[in-house]
Amino acid sequence: MRQFFAAPKNRGFQFLIPTLTWYTLKKKSTIRGKQLPMDLAVTSLHISCFLSPGPDGIHPTLLRACASSLKTPLAMIYEESLKTGCLPPDWKKTNITPIHKSGKKNNASNYRPINLCSVPAKLMEGLVKDEVLRHLIDNELILSSQHGFLPGKSCTSNLLSYMNEVTAALDKGISFDVIMIDFRRAFDLVPFEHMLKKLEAHGIVGDVLRWITD
Repeated sequence: MRQFFAAPKNRGFQFLIPTLTWYTLKKKSTIRGKQLPMDLAVTSLHISCFLSPGPDGIHPTLLRACASSLKTPLAMIYEESLKTGCLPPDWKKTNITPIHKSGKKNNASNYRPINLCSVPAKLMEGLVKDEVLRHLIDNELILSSQHGFLPGKSCTSNLLSYMNEVTAALDKGISFDVIMIDFRRAFDLVPFEHMLKKLEAHGIVGDVLRWITD
């Protein structure tokens, strides 16, 4: 099972990196590391105490209890990490817990790997994610049809939007055909080089792009 989870999931696939259209940004030219409010990010250390610690053994309860003392050194580490475009090696290590989904339990492909990474790294990752998402929303770079991984949207809003389209078509006497596709291990098969090119095309460059690449 260890070998199965460690093997690259897109092995055997050859991807061509297409020529991407650079999008016009309306509110910000680019998002760079110096724009990220690292000091504000760790002021209160909003993090659930129920999270499991990563390989470093740092528990979120400790971070919350010592927030006033840790906010400054953590902010300095985060700023240096972004400025250099490098993530500390220990933060790249994860504990992988296999969770059985369905099917035979002696088949490794029937398990979902749950990665437990360092809690301080998860805090920084959340900060970068929030700034990237704010950048994309402010510049209207996300389609209105996107419902996943967005604040205020969910599977429910997606279903309601879909039902509105279906009922509107049926009310007009128009037939409505649906093709649903479920990609197996979709996130494991995302070409990393493509994702980086998409980020750059959407105005995410500089320190942040180097940090994500690392």
